[in-house]
Amino acid sequence: MTLGAVRQELELILASRAFTNSPRLARLLRYIAEKSAAADRESLKEYSIGLDVFDRDSSFDPKVDSIVRSTARQLRLKLADYYQSEGRDRPVGIELRKGSYVAEWRPRSVELQAFHVPGRTSPFRKSYLVAALLAVSLAAVLGAALVIKRYRPVHPRTLTVLPLRDLSPHGELAYIAEGLRDGLTSALVRTPGLEITARLERANPDASKNAAGTASSETFVTGSVAPAGDLFVATLYLIDGATGRYLWSQTYQGRSSDMAAIEHGAASGVAVALGASADPPAPPLPHNAEALDLFLRASTLSRTRQPAAMREAAVMFERVIGLEPGFALGYASAAANYLVAVANGVMAWNESGPHGIELARKAVALDPSLAEAHSALGLGMEDEWRWEEAGAELSRALELDPRSPVAYFRKAVDLASRGRFEEAQRNVEVAEVLDPSWSAPDGLRAEIYYYTRRWDDALALARKIRATWKEASTADNISWRTYIAQGEWQRARPFVAGGADALSRAWARTIDGDPGGAWRELLATRGSQHVPAFWLAAFAQAGLHDRDLAQKWLEQSWRDHEPDLVSLAIDPMFDEIRSTPAVESLLREMNLDPQRAGEKRAMLQ
Repeated sequence: MTLGAVRQELELILASRAFTNSPRLARLLRYIAEKSAAADRESLKEYSIGLDVFDRDSSFDPKVDSIVRSTARQLRLKLADYYQSEGRDRPVGIELRKGSYVAEWRPRSVELQAFHVPGRTSPFRKSYLVAALLAVSLAAVLGAALVIKRYRPVHPRTLTVLPLRDLSPHGELAYIAEGLRDGLTSALVRTPGLEITARLERANPDASKNAAGTASSETFVTGSVAPAGDLFVATLYLIDGATGRYLWSQTYQGRSSDMAAIEHGAASGVAVALGASADPPAPPLPHNAEALDLFLRASTLSRTRQPAAMREAAVMFERVIGLEPGFALGYASAAANYLVAVANGVMAWNESGPHGIELARKAVALDPSLAEAHSALGLGMEDEWRWEEAGAELSRALELDPRSPVAYFRKAVDLASRGRFEEAQRNVEVAEVLDPSWSAPDGLRAEIYYYTRRWDDALALARKIRATWKEASTADNISWRTYIAQGEWQRARPFVAGGADALSRAWARTIDGDPGGAWRELLATRGSQHVPAFWLAAFAQAGLHDRDLAQKWLEQSWRDHEPDLVSLAIDPMFDEIRSTPAVESLLREMNLDPQRAGEKRAMLQ
C-alpha cells in the first residue's frame, strides 16, 4: 500500500472506539504503520521505538525495560478486537507479527466475515442477529464449531483464556462472564495437547490484556457476554497471538442452566481448531438450574475478597449445597470461601474455620479426584497448624491440577510459615507464571523478603506492587513493617500516616511521640475495628517495648486461633522474645519447632 492509502486506512482505525480510549496504543500503531509504509526499517527497532514512541532517554535498555514488547502484545490484541467488531468489514487488515515491529497490510479473508450481517449498526446487535439468521436450535448451536483454520502441531499449543467482557448495561451478566471463563479454562486445562499458561482471577479486560502481554502464549481465547431478552449470548473466539488472526469463532445462546453445555462445546471447538483432543472432559457444574445460578454468583462474590461480598457468598454457597447435596465443587468452593475469610480476618475462626474444614472433607469424600477439594482441605489443615497433612493435601491438589496457581500459592504459604523460604519462593514463582494477572504472588514474595531480612528487595517489590497493581495497602503494609523492623521509624511514617485503620493510626501516633495514647486508642477500638490480638502483640513488642504485654496478647491470639499467629516463628518484630519460654510454648502448640525457629533466626542474621 502507498503511504497515502496507509494513512487513510490508519485514520479509520485510530478513530474507532477501540483506539480512541487507548492513546498509547494509538501512538504506537501510527508510528509503526507510517515507518513500515516508508520502509524505514531502522526506526522499527526496539531501541528506536522506545525513544521515539515512549519518550525513553538514550540510556534505554530493551533487555531491562520491556515496555515496547509488552505494548506491542497489547496492540495485537487491540487490533484483534477492532477487526472482530468495528473493522470487520474492512477489505484490508494490518498485521503485526510476533517478534517483529514491521506492519504488514493484507487482504482480509472472507472466512473471517462468515458471521457478517448486512446493515449492522452495532457490534452488540450482531450477536442477536447471528442467532436468528442461523435459525438453529440451542442444542445445534452448542454442538457446532466454526473452525476458521486448523493447526496440527507436533507439540502442545500454549493458550491463555482471557476474561470475557460483560456487555450488559449494568453489569448484571458479570457472574455469567466469569463463570463461563472459569469453566472453559478448567475444561481446557484437562484437554490433552494444550498447555494453559495463565488462569486469570479477575474479569478486568485491561488487566487481562496486560497479562496477555507478559504471557508467552501462542493463542488466546476471549470474547463477550451480552443480554438477549431473558437469555444471554456468548461470543467466543480464538486468536493467534503472533498475527492477531481469528482461528475459530462461535456464538452461543442460552440461560445459566446451559453453562455446562456451552463450556464443553466451546472447549471442543478450541481444541479442534488447535489440533488437540476434540473431547475435553465435561465441566463439573450443578444440574439444578437455581443451584447453578447461585454458584456462579457466589463464586464471583468470593473472588473479590471483600468482607461483605464473602459473607454474602457464604450464604449463597450454603444454598447451593442444600439444593444439590452431591455437588463436590460446591462444597470445595464454600469451604475455600470460609477458610480464606478466616485467613484474611474477615471471619473469626470459631465462626467459620471448623465448618470450612468439614465442608472440605465432604468435598474430598464426594470426589477424591477434585483438585479444588484437596486445595481447600490443605488450607484448612494450615489453619489448624497440621503442617504435614496440609502439605500432603496441597501436593495432591497439584498432582490433580498441575496448572493451578491457587494450589501453588497455598503451598508457598505453607512452606513460608514453616521457614522453608527457598521452596516457598519456587512455588510462588510458579504461581506468578501460571497467572501473571494475579497480584497475590507478588505480595507473598514481598513478605518472604521481609521475613528473610532482605530489606531492599522487600521495599523494591513493594514499590512494584504499588505501581503495577495499584494496591497501596499491600505495598504500605510491607513498607512500614520493613522500616520499623530496621528501627527506621521516620521512614515508616508516610506508609501509616494515611491509613484509615486503627493500627495504622496507632503507629503514626507512636512515631509522633505518643505510644501510650496510641495504645489506649487501639484497645478502645479493638472491638469495633476488629484489631486482631496478634497485631496488638506486635505493637506491644515493637511500639511499646513491653515483652510481658506482647506475650499476653500472643496468648490471646492463640486462644482466638488467629492464622497470623504462625508468623511468630519468622517475623523480625518478635526476634527479641522468640526464645522466651512463653513464646516457645506457643510455637509448640502450633506444631512449630522452637529450636528450628531459633536456628532460622541465627542463620538469617
